[in-house]
Amino acid sequence: MPLSMGSFMPRLTNAQPDRVRRYLFAGLLALTSLLWFTPASSWAETPKTPQLKLTWRGGELLADVETQWQAPAHIKQVLERGVPLVFLMRATVIQPRWYWRDKQLASLTRRTRVVYLPLTNQWRVSLADSEAVTTAGNTDAFLLHQNVSSMPQAIALASNTRGWALGRVADFAESTDTRVVVTFALDTTALPRPFQIGVADQGDWGAPITLAAAMPPTDLPSTTAGNDPNSTGPKPAPVVTAEELNQRRGASEGGQRP
Repeated sequence: MPLSMGSFMPRLTNAQPDRVRRYLFAGLLALTSLLWFTPASSWAETPKTPQLKLTWRGGELLADVETQWQAPAHIKQVLERGVPLVFLMRATVIQPRWYWRDKQLASLTRRTRVVYLPLTNQWRVSLADSEAVTTAGNTDAFLLHQNVSSMPQAIALASNTRGWALGRVADFAESTDTRVVVTFALDTTALPRPFQIGVADQGDWGAPITLAAAMPPTDLPSTTAGNDPNSTGPKPAPVVTAEELNQRRGASEGGQRP
């Protein structure tokens, strides 16, 4: 005899509470096991935020830069084939001016060369001492070298830096609006000739990372050598009024009379 809707509803409504709880517990257990055995590689990792930290140490402005730059797949392939690449990091100290263009107080460039050494299975990171480098094959200006065992380590050395000296207190004007702008990118002008074809159409090659931070207040004392009574520096000459000068002149003239 076929069951009707009326004969089925009482069975559903009169279900025992223990059976319902068992069904809910079984469903929750299945969902928990599904999440537990999901591969960690499928989880979305939270990207790290780039940071630019400025500090004063002994009257010198130091910058700690963490760009968190990640190499695209095609750049990794180029590096793995032993093609040297040059990365460019530029720091600019800017003082805003409302009546004219912003004033550039300082500009420094840090060039880093990364190349894979297949014979030793190592990565060499070289730092340039000047801005004379125009090609990746020109190694004359790269003076400091360091070998690492993996590509992530080499890229981290090229894209991050600590204790980068940007200048001293005397080099910057006293302004609370002064800021530091740091840009990092692959130097496309230093690519080998075959790779420079069509570079303008590939934004992943030259898309820079830009960081900015306000210059912190200096940690130097505000007293100068002239205001410090214990200072050993030269002191200003005493101020002589006109009345005292006339009295001294009269006394000298009176002493010279016969």
